[in-house]
Amino acid sequence: MPTRSRRYWILAALRRVWANKLTLIADDGDSSEEEEEQELMMLYFVLNSKRYLSRRERFERPECRVEYYLTGMSNENFRLNFRMNRQYFTAVCQLITNHDVFCSVPGKQPRMRVEIHLMALLKMLGSLDGYGLSADFLSVGSHTPESLLTRRAMEALLSYKNAVICWPDAVERREISARIENVSGFPCCVGLIDGTLFPLRTRPQKHGEDYYSRKASYAINGLVVSDDKCRIRYENVGWPGSSHDNRVWRNCKLARNREQHFNMNEYLLGDSAYQPSNVMVSSYKTIRGGQLSTKEEGFNSQLAKIRIRVEHCIGMLKGRFPLLKALRCRLRNKKEKQDTIQLIQSAMILHNMAIGDPMPDDWVVRESDDDEWADELPRSSRNSDQRRAYLRDYIFDLKN
Repeated sequence: MPTRSRRYWILAALRRVWANKLTLIADDGDSSEEEEEQELMMLYFVLNSKRYLSRRERFERPECRVEYYLTGMSNENFRLNFRMNRQYFTAVCQLITNHDVFCSVPGKQPRMRVEIHLMALLKMLGSLDGYGLSADFLSVGSHTPESLLTRRAMEALLSYKNAVICWPDAVERREISARIENVSGFPCCVGLIDGTLFPLRTRPQKHGEDYYSRKASYAINGLVVSDDKCRIRYENVGWPGSSHDNRVWRNCKLARNREQHFNMNEYLLGDSAYQPSNVMVSSYKTIRGGQLSTKEEGFNSQLAKIRIRVEHCIGMLKGRFPLLKALRCRLRNKKEKQDTIQLIQSAMILHNMAIGDPMPDDWVVRESDDDEWADELPRSSRNSDQRRAYLRDYIFDLKN
């Protein structure tokens, strides 16, 4: 029940006194009582016509520290607080500054500058518990919800998602494959794929058992395809944590619409959690009680040397934005799930925008390579495994 205001209680008291006066006047007929009744009536209507009993007090905000953060704070401290170099922060602000979400609405309080919105989002992503404490840190006043600032910044960033996280065209795919072949020997490879978990602090209230992952925690599953420079080229986030990486891959648009994303000889490199196909070349999985051949071991070793780039990409993403290692959300309904997915996607967009900003080594998260956890994959047909068999022999001949 909402708290009653002081105005409410005063008006209620006046109504009671007024009612008592009317009763006395009816009994006694005293003219002085009538005058008091008139005064009470006037006082009641005057107070009832006002929204506030007195002028609202305006509390002075503390001196805004944003300018100090932008110009006076050292580069090291700026990166520590906002997870990227000041140069890249400014570039992101310039990109999103004209978005409608930052425009003030006539008749309402002017909205804060874009730098404050982005700082609030970065403070939250850079925290371990999801509380960026922006009200105090950014001097915005406690009446401005941190969630409002971050939501606006996310909306602006997501409007550029298709431009920032984009599948390369045919020309760029040739450039990527040339670089990958130069360092690994794999010809025509246009990307590196891996699955990752975004842990949740609490069990989702709806279908929580589906989110219980192989790492004995509740999580959201995601698929990431990166190039050799650790730039995210495709993402598919939002699957329950119990989902198999291969299932997520089979149902993504890259696998379903292969002709639109791959030329005849192009493919991705992945670990043994993925079933091999014409566009997916995965490492060989050791069968229980079996042993890999010399060619297969050499192939796996060579594949791992280049595939580590996508693991490094995911490690950079979670290292720059520690909140992704333990998301504070309950997933009580579809909206909360969508908000969580958009938060992860916003972090991925910022990752790509700051890809040229070198990160401290101790920021990068190194996850254990646990692709051997999976259940047995469906048996591959001979045709679907032809590309992997050809590359296995090709790499063996190349190294010998």
